[in-house]
Amino acid sequence: MRWFLLLAVICNVAHGQIGDGVESLALEEWQAKRVEEGKPPKAPVLSILSPKVGEVGILPYSDNPAEKGLHVRTSILQILDADSLLLTVHVMGASIRGNIAGPPEEKSRLTVMVKGTSTANLADDQGIRLKGGYYVAGTESYETANGKRTVHVLTPYTEPLIPEAIAKAWEANQKANETTNAQAEKDKKIAFELKRKEPLLRTWKTKDGAFSVSAYFMGMSNGKVKLERFDNGKAIEIESSKLSADDLRKLPELKNLYEWWAKGK
Repeated sequence: MRWFLLLAVICNVAHGQIGDGVESLALEEWQAKRVEEGKPPKAPVLSILSPKVGEVGILPYSDNPAEKGLHVRTSILQILDADSLLLTVHVMGASIRGNIAGPPEEKSRLTVMVKGTSTANLADDQGIRLKGGYYVAGTESYETANGKRTVHVLTPYTEPLIPEAIAKAWEANQKANETTNAQAEKDKKIAFELKRKEPLLRTWKTKDGAFSVSAYFMGMSNGKVKLERFDNGKAIEIESSKLSADDLRKLPELKNLYEWWAKGK
């Protein structure tokens, strides 16, 4: 099973299936859909193996892999000027030896041009980690020893990748869910308690038949039966001498049940 999962990872790399591929104009709609589906808003990941002009997101470094088993590291291919450079994107994945996973190895690489990022104190062949969001602004060609090469251009994306309105909507959603869950838990406890209390409920009658009430038995004190009305929860007391013969016969059992119930409160 593990071998098949690793093979699937390699196939994903071969077909450029890495990243969310979210265009800047559709970013808010994409984030809103996540919230509607109960998923938290997140910074989209650039589909770095097959970037599309207009796409925004972060690079899929090892702590935010776009696909299970894959991560990205980047290095400077060439410093072009004070705020632009050529960047090599190395897509790493587990190696396979027979049917055993080996150490990470490069599965694919891509060169992109990065503009709008200071190159001060940077050097060719240096490893670098680009933080924040980037926008695929277009393509640009440059001359190499092997002729002209065209690459995609990344520029810093200055707008928030998670719009404030979306972040607030998610926060409100979470609070509403917490309230709903808390109420559900409270209702569950009430229902459970009522179930436990159910054996203490009966219709009490005076021996002359002039009075009856549906109530829970809540103990005895000074010859009086303490009850809790079923309809409104109010506490009442009735002289045991006034109760019907059926109620009096039931009292010993109800006393035991009440002790059991009271211990579990």
